[in-house]
This record gives sequence, structure tokens and C-alpha cells, in this order.
Amino acid sequence: MIRLLTLFFFLSLIISKNYCQGSDLSLAELIAFNDDKLAKAKEFIDADTSTARIFLNEISLDLPEISDSLFQVYTNKKLDFFYNYFSEDDLLKELMRSIELAKERNDSISLAQFHNELAEVFLNVSNFKEALKSTLISLAIYDAQGNQDKVGELLLKKGAIEYAIGDYVNSIETVF
Repeated sequence: MIRLLTLFFFLSLIISKNYCQGSDLSLAELIAFNDDKLAKAKEFIDADTSTARIFLNEISLDLPEISDSLFQVYTNKKLDFFYNYFSEDDLLKELMRSIELAKERNDSISLAQFHNELAEVFLNVSNFKEALKSTLISLAIYDAQGNQDKVGELLLKKGAIEYAIGDYVNSIETVF
């Protein structure tokens, strides 16, 4: 039984890789394909995270046919799995991959969002230096976009990080 299941997953992986690489998919087929992979990952996540990871890795995010908003939706759904079921190292790797894809796509909104999320992960493990670095990158992007809500939010985060690392003067200047 286990052999058949393993064979099924490898064949599924090979077929899906070939299916997406040609990228002759319509947008509807691409959405259905990604939704199917998410559903299968959800089905297996509690019993077998390695099988769920296979399905998550098959989600097509790097195709130019996907709009920035769809890229964000599927990347966020994929990242939700990593937040809830995988280690912080796995989450960091997936966030870095998402950042690279956003750079390749010239998707500044996703880039700012993923750097902000990366900062949160670094804060959770008390890596304040990296959290501040990611926060500053996100802050610069949101500022360039004129997104004052996010700028205000990130200035508060920056001030809190500066306070946590003992830079009290800059913390006060940042927040006020």
C-alpha cells in the first residue's frame, strides 16, 4: 500500500511538473491546478507533512500569466501552511523564496509585504538586527508607494525594535 501511494505521488509530481512547465494553461486551469494542490496539501498536512510539502511545492507561482494579486493570494495561502505546520527554518526559506519571486516579478507590493512578514518571523526568534533590516526594507517600499497606513505601522514596529535592542534615543525619535 505504501509503495502504491509513493508511486502515485511521484507520478503526480512528474505529471504536474510537465503539465505546468509548458505553461499552455489558461488562467482558469492554472487557478484550478493551484487550488487542487492546496486542497491536497490540506488533506495530507496532519498525517504526512512531507507529502503535503510536495503538493505545496507544485503550486505554480513563477509563471508570468499569474497577476500580482493572484501571486499574492497563492503565496499567502502557501505561507499559511508554513506558518502553522512547518519549522521556522522552513518558513524562513519559503519567505526568502517568495521574496525572490516577487523581485523577479517586479511586484513591489508583495515584496514589501513579504519583508514585513520576514521581520515578524525574526522578531519571534528575537533576531532584532534582521527584523530591523527587513522592517526598513518594507518601510522604504511602502513609503515610495505613498502607503501612509503601512508607513505608520512600520515606524511603530521600527521604534519597538530599536527599543528592544537598547537604542532608546532612536526609538523615541522614530515613534514621535
